[in-house]
Amino acid sequence: MPRIVNVHYGGLGNIGDEVCAPAHYLPLGQRHPMTEPLPAADWYIFGGGCLTRQAARIAPLGRSILWAGGTTERWAHGSPVHPSYAAFRLAGSRDWPVPRGVHWVPDPSCLSPLFDNPPEPTQAVVEYGHAELAPMAVNNDLPSLAAAIRHLARGETVVTSSYHGMLWASWLGRCVEVRPTGRKFYGWHYPTLEECRAANHAFHARVMERIHG
Repeated sequence: MPRIVNVHYGGLGNIGDEVCAPAHYLPLGQRHPMTEPLPAADWYIFGGGCLTRQAARIAPLGRSILWAGGTTERWAHGSPVHPSYAAFRLAGSRDWPVPRGVHWVPDPSCLSPLFDNPPEPTQAVVEYGHAELAPMAVNNDLPSLAAAIRHLARGETVVTSSYHGMLWASWLGRCVEVRPTGRKFYGWHYPTLEECRAANHAFHARVMERIHG
């Protein structure tokens, strides 16, 4: 069996980065922090808070796959500027529209069952900020995805400066007021939770075919 490692950018106090590694939800080998040297493996899947340009620099040629990468420019506005995907044998981008030869694959945290059957809101508005870039009353340094979802689900409307806050609130069926802190916000086109899950499962099938085929 090929040894697979999911390289991701978690463990730095951002719950969104921590829980969006695809190996949390699908059989994709061990998770490994992007901040540490790569272990020996047959295939490397970069995804989950992965900085695409940084990943492209360290990706072993011919044995690397990008899952839900995309633009990361902070404080930039307008359409996403796609990084180079040439370093990867197979590439999926969270940004829309995607370049030729790249698959649209939104954030894998959509696969969490915590988004199923959300409760009714209990207040008109809640805030959810990016703790480092644009903090609000509650931020993305919460201890778990469950805690973040409980908070977001309380509001009929979610005001957020967090990319994951935008995604998660929309998947919970809430109205979302976005305060963008980077270009990646402009590549999100509000697909449904079901569409996002289907895209991740379809990409997983492509990954398995590439690795085992």
